Amino acid sequence: MEKIRVLVVDDEPRNVQLIRSILNSQECYIVDEAVDGEEALKKLKDKNYDALLTDWLMPKMNGADLIKRIRSELKSPPYIVMITAIQSAQAKENILEIGADEFISKPLRMKEFLVILKEGLARRSQPLPKLQKIKVPKKIIPPPFVAVVIASSTGGFEALIHLFSGALPEKAAFFVAQHAPVETLRNMARKIKTLTNLDVNLARDSQKINPGNVYIAPGDRHLCINPKPLSISLNQDPKENYVRPSADPLFRSAALVFGKCTLGIVLTGLGVDGTQGAAHIKAVGGEVLAQDPKSAIAPSMPKNVILSGLNSDTVKLDEINSKIESQISMLTSNLKSIS
Repeated sequence: MEKIRVLVVDDEPRNVQLIRSILNSQECYIVDEAVDGEEALKKLKDKNYDALLTDWLMPKMNGADLIKRIRSELKSPPYIVMITAIQSAQAKENILEIGADEFISKPLRMKEFLVILKEGLARRSQPLPKLQKIKVPKKIIPPPFVAVVIASSTGGFEALIHLFSGALPEKAAFFVAQHAPVETLRNMARKIKTLTNLDVNLARDSQKINPGNVYIAPGDRHLCINPKPLSISLNQDPKENYVRPSADPLFRSAALVFGKCTLGIVLTGLGVDGTQGAAHIKAVGGEVLAQDPKSAIAPSMPKNVILSGLNSDTVKLDEINSKIESQISMLTSNLKSIS
């Protein structure tokens, strides 16, 4: 079995030793170490690593600055995990916003740590999904309005802020599957609410769906759409693409309920989440937008949609708000023609 190369960055030897002992117990990792961000960045540029486990507060270059440098300077970044004693929801939001794939609070819990590392590495190496022929329902009852379903992960906070900054048509309903803890998502919802004309909230099970609203999947729950009555369904079904919430179940359910009046959007993120779901949206005649990978902190999610030929268009981050507005207008015309 090919070994997995991991770089541990921490100026406290006891922390490094703890992580090294945990990883060595698994027999599949090769562990290297650095005492600060400067040393880590040099090693990352000199050698390929599969994962980076970094502390936040360190001399010379801290973990947050290291992550920013990695995202801007490395063509193929490792899977990035911030491990820190700073535990506030705001801290988690800040670190995920600048480009960490995952945030783990100290003290380290061995089982949780190993699962996060294993699943993150699996997401990083996921191949393009093999798209099967999708069975389209013979008839989809015309929906009352347009649905906009959004997938985002690493770097998604910044992308979602761009997307919701400014007015968006209140004749559509918006649904977001962002990979993050529930408290971080709650803070994100509050921030987005100050930027948009729409009503923003964490989705609740059985909640009635209305246009002019943004429904954000809460942490560790898949968000799906029920047709009758038109409502939210939250569940803890198995993870898809190693994540929960996953965009794929959201996209699939939207395609079945809203048909050709569905707009799927795949933003920055690690892995292939959203690709299978995008295929379902295209199969029923809906539209799919992919963020331009060049403008994405983590380009693989939108890039995989593009490589699969599922995007109706590729959009730069600073143009995405206006593009969504024009797409909703077009889909609303479709709705009028089938009503």
